[in-house]
Amino acid sequence: MMFLYNSKVRGFSLIELLVVLSIISVVMSLTGGILIGSIEKQRQLVEVEQTKQIIKSLGYESYLTGRSVKVTLKDNEIIVHSPEPKVVKFESIYFVYLDILINSNGITQQRGFSVKLKSGVKNFEIKSIFDESSAK
Repeated sequence: MMFLYNSKVRGFSLIELLVVLSIISVVMSLTGGILIGSIEKQRQLVEVEQTKQIIKSLGYESYLTGRSVKVTLKDNEIIVHSPEPKVVKFESIYFVYLDILINSNGITQQRGFSVKLKSGVKNFEIKSIFDESSAK
């Protein structure tokens, strides 16, 4: 069976396709940076929340065992000084150096910690394990 060429059907020229592809690539390059920045901010937020949870769980551990714990926030890591030292490393956040002492009652001596971000230094609160608002 033979196909006949219909001269009334017209496709897109190569130039038209290239123009459309270049417009799409410009739009993607403009929005791609925003998307990557948003992902990085979310990663930082997750790591800050993980830091808060680690400190809170160490507070519970101190309270239950009756032993105080020293925690050091340094560069991109948390160092827990206990019989078995533990190190937790992060990818996106860097701490302002701080030693935190959690006493045997599960209470921290410091009320917060600071993180170095691209936008500057941001402070975060450390809530006590007995804080009313953290139980909700």
